[in-house]
Amino acid sequence: MRTLTSPNLFEIIPVGRLSPTLEVPMKRSFFWFASALVWMLHPTLFAQEVLHRWAGPTSASFGNTLAPAGDVDGDGVPDLLVGGPSADVGMSNNGAAAVLSGFDGSLIYRLIGSKDGGEFGSAVAGVGDMNGDGWDDFAVAAKREEVIPTSYGKVRVFSGYDAGILFEFEAGLGVDLYGYGLCSPGDLNGDFIPDLVIGSFYPFTLHFLSGADGSEFFTVSDVGPTARALGDVNLDGVPDIGTEDHEHAYVLSGVDGAVLLQFPGYSTEFANLQIEAVGDLNGDGYPELVLGCSPLTFGSTEFGFVKVFSGYDGSLVFQYQEETEGDNFGLQVAGLGDVDGDGLPDWIVGADATGYPGEDAGAVWIFSGHDGGIVNHLYGRHGGDRMGWAVSGIGDLDLDGRNDVIISSKYEKDLLGNFFGVVRALSLDPPFLSLIVDRPATQVDVRAYGFRPLEDLWLFYTIQGFKPTYEPLVAATLWLREPKFAAGPVMTDAQGEATFSFPVDPLYHGKQLFLQAAQVGYPSVVTGAGLRP
Repeated sequence: MRTLTSPNLFEIIPVGRLSPTLEVPMKRSFFWFASALVWMLHPTLFAQEVLHRWAGPTSASFGNTLAPAGDVDGDGVPDLLVGGPSADVGMSNNGAAAVLSGFDGSLIYRLIGSKDGGEFGSAVAGVGDMNGDGWDDFAVAAKREEVIPTSYGKVRVFSGYDAGILFEFEAGLGVDLYGYGLCSPGDLNGDFIPDLVIGSFYPFTLHFLSGADGSEFFTVSDVGPTARALGDVNLDGVPDIGTEDHEHAYVLSGVDGAVLLQFPGYSTEFANLQIEAVGDLNGDGYPELVLGCSPLTFGSTEFGFVKVFSGYDGSLVFQYQEETEGDNFGLQVAGLGDVDGDGLPDWIVGADATGYPGEDAGAVWIFSGHDGGIVNHLYGRHGGDRMGWAVSGIGDLDLDGRNDVIISSKYEKDLLGNFFGVVRALSLDPPFLSLIVDRPATQVDVRAYGFRPLEDLWLFYTIQGFKPTYEPLVAATLWLREPKFAAGPVMTDAQGEATFSFPVDPLYHGKQLFLQAAQVGYPSVVTGAGLRP
């Protein structure tokens, strides 16, 4: 980490590296898929490896906001921006933000807000290299920082080289929550310098700003206060912007702010909406868009949903609806790039109020760009963690050829019950099962991949479906409903692979078989197969 003198408004403090640990179960879920109830048994539901784990100070809501930072430290690995606007550092709710190394998890910069109640870190964004020095820069908003008694909100752009302030933007007269939305869409005016979009809440206004000199290109009013970088949706050579109010999500032209596409939320009440770019799923050159919609009102009877739309004409590609009312499914969505190695971009959905293993534990789902199936499903560790409060893609941190994932649990607690917030960087490692079932189903051959080499491996199977149950043979929670059967153990080879074979009782013909392999403390994913007579 570079040593430097702090800017006047902020303090930069190094901290030690935090060790990565995570234990989260996975299971399948039911969803509305393209308006029909379908059970998606994706062939490669991946386990995960924690690359980094970061925790904030008590009551800081660390991980309230997340964003890829680009390569701030110049090591060739993407870095991460995390905001904690509720942090109390010498005052109340002045807030803080951290730039974290994607390579080793170390702290690059820690910036602390200087104004009581300013909520520095309320929005964060990587902005690319604005000043042309070869280092990626970044922006942080303090949406409640007082400018004058009738104007609130500031956004600062910091140099990636030394954290010096490149630009400072502030609310105009009578504007409140300036910096509610923040993104860098890329180069809007053709000068090869990335530009900036800042949103204010009162009134709903988006400000399109030059990254070269900070001047304002134009403003867009009455569509929304949020700002999402979507890439070039209409293929006119200029990147476009996403925004939302509580009724619709919009795609705006980066040329002039005109509405290119518009998508509704609920028809009967206000909603939390978020639109993000996924990438091109069908090869037509246009990036698809993912829309998350969850209830804004406590006690709502609406169910959260997620829809994926064509970037070409706005037609529906995939649709999902939460199974349990009140889970906040769709609160957060993000495009990830290719996380499962099939060459197509994937996306993630957060549901921070999911009730397993405890109330408001939270969960996330990762969906495949190949067929819309579930690639992975992770739960928070404890009730109240609020896993999935914020989610983001980050690029390839571990250089395994697949993009990685950032997930925050905003209220995850320490052992004393103090909440501080935890952010994790996850890589999807593929311990999975490949099945060969005879026809008629007299024998099942199972090949297990991606496990620890030269260790005992057990295979468990059932026709009863899913339910979390503790299995003492492997000291782990499995997702197979009792009664279940066990085969093994079999020692994995030097590549971490093993083979199982077992006969099929004719009484099982016509049933669905569910299988899960596990080493001690290390379960695989669940795989299914139909047993045909």
